[in-house]
Amino acid sequence: MRRRGPELEETEHQAALREPNEPLRLGQRSGQAASACKRCGACCFSDRPDYIPVYEVDLSRMSAAGRALTVALSSGRFMRSEGGHCVALSHDPQSGQCACTIHEQRPDACRWLVAAHSICLADRRTKGERAVRWIAELAAVGPARP
Repeated sequence: MRRRGPELEETEHQAALREPNEPLRLGQRSGQAASACKRCGACCFSDRPDYIPVYEVDLSRMSAAGRALTVALSSGRFMRSEGGHCVALSHDPQSGQCACTIHEQRPDACRWLVAAHSICLADRRTKGERAVRWIAELAAVGPARP
């Protein structure tokens, strides 16, 4: 769905980046910010191969498929990155939501990030356009065929 402005047409995804949800308040449950977490995926973007560390405790909860998304570098183990983002990042064109394909098994570094808090908001400001371009590229290619 698109929202129209006087001189600009933007997707809901772009609007979510421009108008982030309010940060959580003390006493508010993190589940209340869950929808914000599925709106952009900006936190998953980086050109650094050592961006998302994976520790032993993370590996212990990952399935073989989850561990296959990691890479061992000289400085430790990390989530693999392709195209400038974590390989576990996915986007559902029907719902418009971004998601982690290994959400229940995701590393602690990802678990510690809380939607709509300062790091999340900083990622939206600094990397949000990368996420918007990625989603636009996916839309241009169309849905994957079996």
